[in-house]
Amino acid sequence: MSLLFVGAHPDDELYAAGLLAALAERGVETHLLCLTRGEGGTTGSITTRENLGNVREQELRASAQALGVASVELMGYVDPIPDGKARAPEVDPGRLAWEIEDAVRKRKAEAVLTHGSNGEYGHPAHRLVHQAARLVQGAVLYTFNAAAPDVVLWGGVNPDDPADLVLDVTPWLEAKASAFDAHLSQREVWLRAGGPSPRETFRRYGTEDPLRSWL
Repeated sequence: MSLLFVGAHPDDELYAAGLLAALAERGVETHLLCLTRGEGGTTGSITTRENLGNVREQELRASAQALGVASVELMGYVDPIPDGKARAPEVDPGRLAWEIEDAVRKRKAEAVLTHGSNGEYGHPAHRLVHQAARLVQGAVLYTFNAAAPDVVLWGGVNPDDPADLVLDVTPWLEAKASAFDAHLSQREVWLRAGGPSPRETFRRYGTEDPLRSWL
C-alpha cells in the first residue's frame, strides 16, 4: 500500500496533512514529490531570498517527518519570484507527467494525490501540477480541497471538483499542527488562510478507490 503526494511547493502537503498522518498510522507508505523548493515564496523575515529554497526544503522535510511520510523528493524546478502575481515554472505538463509516472513506478504507488483543477485559489503552479497528474498512468488520481456542502476549508476550495470523500481528521490534528509549525517561513501566510482544519475533502478520478479501503 503506497500513496504519492505531488505538490508544487513546500507546505502544499498541509492541504492533506491529516490524511497523510492517518495513512501513515494505518501502515500505508506515503511519499512526497515536490515540484520546487519554494524559492518564490515569502521569506517570513527569517532568512534571505537567496537562502529561502534551502530553508523551505528543510521545513518540508521536518513537516514530512511529523506526518510519518516515508520519503521526500524534490523535482528540481525553480519557483519563480512573483512579479505582481503568482507564477509557475515554464515546463510542459507532459514532461512533468513522465517524471511523476517515474516516481509512481519507483515508489510502487497505487494512488497519486495532488492539487485540484482550480489550483485551490488559482495558483498557476498548482494548476500546472494538476494538469500533469491528469496525464499520469498506473495509479488512481485524487485531488484535495474538493467542494463539499457546509465544509469550509482554509487555502481555497476547488469549486469545479465535487468531493467524493470528506474526512474528519480530528484524531490527527496534533500531527497536522506540528506539520504547520514546521513551516516557520510561511507561518503568517497559513494563519491568514485559517490554520489547520479538522476536515479534509478529496475528489477521486476513476472507478477504483484504494484510498477509502485504506481508511
